[in-house]
Amino acid sequence: VIFFTLAVHGCLEMSNFTETGFVTAATLQGSSIVNELSSGRAVCEFAGSLSTDKRFSVDHDPFHCRCFVREHGQPWVEAREVDQWGPSVGSSAGAASTGKGDHFAQENT
Repeated sequence: VIFFTLAVHGCLEMSNFTETGFVTAATLQGSSIVNELSSGRAVCEFAGSLSTDKRFSVDHDPFHCRCFVREHGQPWVEAREVDQWGPSVGSSAGAASTGKGDHFAQENT
C-alpha cells in the first residue's frame, strides 16, 4: 500500500512538472501577492479591487500566467515557456481560438 501511494504521488508530481514546470499543486492556484509569479512561487497572478473599507477582493480570472510546457509531457524534452496575458484564449472576453501550435501565442491572448 505504501509503495502504491508513493508511485501515484510521484506520477502526479512528474505530470505537474512536465505540463507546467511546477511540482506542487499550491503553485498552480495562482496568487494576488506581488512578485509571486516572477519569483516562481505561482503560475498565475490575479488582480483585484480595494473596497471602501480597505478589503481586497480578488478578480475571478487571472490577468497573467506563465508556465513551462514540455512536448507531449516528456520530461527529457526542453521546456517551452508559455506567457499569457489577459483572458483565456477562446473565452468570451479573449481572442478567438486558433490552432494548437499557436494557441497560447502572445498575440492570441
